[in-house]
Amino acid sequence: MAKPVLWPRCDQETWSLTPPNRYIINGEYSDKFSADQIEEVSDLKGSAYYKPFLGLLNLTNAKILVERHRSRGIGDLLFMSGPLSYLYHMSGGTAKFYLKSLVDRGTILHNHPALHIKTPLYGPTLYDTLPLYDYHWFVESVTEFNEDREQPNVYDVLYRQLGFDPKAIDPIYKRPSVGFDESDARGLHSFFQAIWSEKQIDLRSEPYYVVAPFSHGVLRTASYTMWLNLIQELSNKHPVAIIGSLRHELPDTDMSAGEFVQRLRAMSQQSSKIINLISDIPLRSILSIISKSRCVFSLDSAPLYMAQACRVPAISIWGPHSPHVRIGYDKAYMDLAIHETSACPNSPCFAYSGFPKTKCPELEAQKICAVLANVNVNSIMEKLSLVES
Repeated sequence: MAKPVLWPRCDQETWSLTPPNRYIINGEYSDKFSADQIEEVSDLKGSAYYKPFLGLLNLTNAKILVERHRSRGIGDLLFMSGPLSYLYHMSGGTAKFYLKSLVDRGTILHNHPALHIKTPLYGPTLYDTLPLYDYHWFVESVTEFNEDREQPNVYDVLYRQLGFDPKAIDPIYKRPSVGFDESDARGLHSFFQAIWSEKQIDLRSEPYYVVAPFSHGVLRTASYTMWLNLIQELSNKHPVAIIGSLRHELPDTDMSAGEFVQRLRAMSQQSSKIINLISDIPLRSILSIISKSRCVFSLDSAPLYMAQACRVPAISIWGPHSPHVRIGYDKAYMDLAIHETSACPNSPCFAYSGFPKTKCPELEAQKICAVLANVNVNSIMEKLSLVES
């Protein structure tokens, strides 16, 4: 750096970049800096310090830096946990992995068995710290903005990046994993106590469902009316905890997002069996709540992969993307996936940035992905019968 720079890296994290330090920054962010702020730019791949992790290396007692600073979500970190578990296993449990990620999502892998320091590291990576590690895994693009109709499974992509033949990898390492500690247990106990005080429901003994109806992108947002009807139906069986964050703007679908949130809050106030957790609850608390639930109901988003990591049944609702690309190696979760491809001749389209207007059945009038709009409460309850049987 030629001069000090404060870079708001994400909602909860600002990086202070100061000379004469040298930093490793993903090339896609080069436009975040002006020419007078940068003294020199070089390609990491040509550096003598950089030792990329590739293939069957000797991992015994190896120190490995894993960096995931790309602006992707919690699910992407959970995808990484599969290869992390595999590499740790291959080392006989001796390899020391150090994970660097963004603070607002890195806590999802806190206490993961493969991590030597159980809390992920935050902040920018200093170039001159690379020699402290035997190998480096700077996670590349996995599925971002790939809209090809035929796509490989996300875990196969990751293993190929690491130099492995995906066909040789046991499917148990093609799914996410997480770890827990005593602080998670204490937090969950406090949550159960709070629900008892508010609703007089003991979730330690009574089964409960977790519903995650939100997506911050319109492409993966289902009908809000459908979610309201589903929550009402589920609450006739067991208590329902509704999770989600309002930190970012939510899309409108068949009703405005604001009206949807208001109606969810009203349902919670009117029913002792509907629990409103729509707020900025810590990520670890959400993970713990999911871990003890009877079943999770989610879109193609983080709560699904949290449930999968906890081995909690999850009924997932899919739109533009195919479940085979994310959970294809986990039959228990594929059996509970709902993907109504008959609703759109171009499904899956793997759209990311907006409705593909020339492919959607309603063209420019499309407000909800046709595949998601075709999902109804009955089809979800049929999947639930598989869980409850």
